Amino acid sequence: MRLEPIEQLDDPRISIYRNVKDSALRDARGLFVVESRLCVQRLISASGYSVCSVLVTETALEALGEVLSQLEETTPVYVVSSGLLEKLIGYNLHRGCIALAQRGAERSLDEILESQPRLLVGLEQVANPENVGNVFRNAMGFGADAVLLSGGCADPLYRKAVRVSMGGTLLTPFAHLNGWPDAIDRLRAAGFATVALSTAVGAIDLAALGGEAVVEQRIALILGAESEGLDEATLTAVDWRVRIPMASGVDSLNVATAAGIALHQCFRLLQSN
Repeated sequence: MRLEPIEQLDDPRISIYRNVKDSALRDARGLFVVESRLCVQRLISASGYSVCSVLVTETALEALGEVLSQLEETTPVYVVSSGLLEKLIGYNLHRGCIALAQRGAERSLDEILESQPRLLVGLEQVANPENVGNVFRNAMGFGADAVLLSGGCADPLYRKAVRVSMGGTLLTPFAHLNGWPDAIDRLRAAGFATVALSTAVGAIDLAALGGEAVVEQRIALILGAESEGLDEATLTAVDWRVRIPMASGVDSLNVATAAGIALHQCFRLLQSN
């Protein structure tokens, strides 16, 4: 482990962390930020992303010592006081730990399909990073093999998305799509039953999956943003439109909540097949 104590705020070795902005790191350097001990642990131990450096307080260093020992010998671990860390980052950093990693090449839909997935989650125009992060957390919890994102979705590697996903965006593969109707055709050709969550008239009860809504060994569950829902072209292209029964007067759920409920149903169905 390459430990490098830092005592001065203006030390050039940590200048990249100063008031670090996600968009600037992504566009100029191809990097992303990971915060919190759990997420940094998953980044290092299980994600496959290349870690550039880690910045920790002494308390966090003690807690993460075994994990940090897995880093390449050339990867610096900068050790700072909690007060210096807050001044450097610009806010009170949760549990005194932050890391920078390389984004690398994004997966394509073809690469996702080559891995023979059984359960996929699709998002259309879900722009809120907290919602995207929570969908990934649900995807991880219910064994989804990958998440597919249309244009207009928040970046899964945005720090807030990573944090609220509990590192799920680091562990669950994802790919960006040009558009959903074409992708649905490709998923169907690969043997997926394509299922869209919808509140529209004509959508069948979610519980009908596996009964009235015939699915085989593969499911692609597609969700849209809360305000607009899925585009009509997407709804027209899918095999099944399903709804989550709700109390009278309630017309929709938060997209991440809806994803969790629907994924639980899909998970149980695929487990029984």
